[in-house]
Amino acid sequence: MANIQETTNYDRFELFEFNRDVGKTTALERSMLAYGWLDPYPMHVVKNGSGKLKIKSGHHRFHVARKLGIPCKYVIAEDHGETIQELEVATRPWTLQDYLASYCRIGNEHYIKVKNYLELTGIPIQCAISMLAGQTAASGNQNNKFKAGTYKVYDEKHAYDVAYLAIACAEHDVKFARHFAFVQALSSVCRVDEFDRELFISRVRTHAGMMTAQVSRDAYLVVIEQVYNYGGRKTRIPLAFLAKEESARRNAVKKPDK
Repeated sequence: MANIQETTNYDRFELFEFNRDVGKTTALERSMLAYGWLDPYPMHVVKNGSGKLKIKSGHHRFHVARKLGIPCKYVIAEDHGETIQELEVATRPWTLQDYLASYCRIGNEHYIKVKNYLELTGIPIQCAISMLAGQTAASGNQNNKFKAGTYKVYDEKHAYDVAYLAIACAEHDVKFARHFAFVQALSSVCRVDEFDRELFISRVRTHAGMMTAQVSRDAYLVVIEQVYNYGGRKTRIPLAFLAKEESARRNAVKKPDK
């Protein structure tokens, strides 16, 4: 095992370009203030070729050590291409938001589009990732690509159509308008050719009391169908059935990488 070294020369280090933001460190600060930097958890650093050491793992500990004036403990190792996620497997797992922030930081245009969409709409990130990739909200099929950095945005129109509905519902006092399962349901009905979004919004406006909170996408689809067909429509549209059929079909199709 490589030798553990120690220094208070914090300027000797630089952060790896692709890394998650430093989050809450209160508990880590208490621990390091009481015990210092523990030997079993040194930073993993590699030489950057310009005289500095690049931190691949341990940037939360580095942040706290620099803040408290505690010596950093580190190991210089060969860079074998390990990802930061692999090196930090014993720490807090990376979230989709961590990946998003990291890829945005290095300028990936597709992730920047996701970030802009989230900030504009308030839609859950799991739903946004699927919809912007051309699938129905929260299919889950895009998560591995999103983490690997190979994710691509294919269908902004659908994602913004769903956001339009969610925002309109929120304006008509639907408290769950941006909740995960409801956005899934909105995404599903938006894929149905017979669905008229303006008609749906007018029904929500006049029959908001029928919009009740549910626990699943399928339950919300039933509510949406009831509201949409309310008021003596001669031809009732089986939105729930059509939406589930179209979602299953679309989520089974893999989009080619560009």
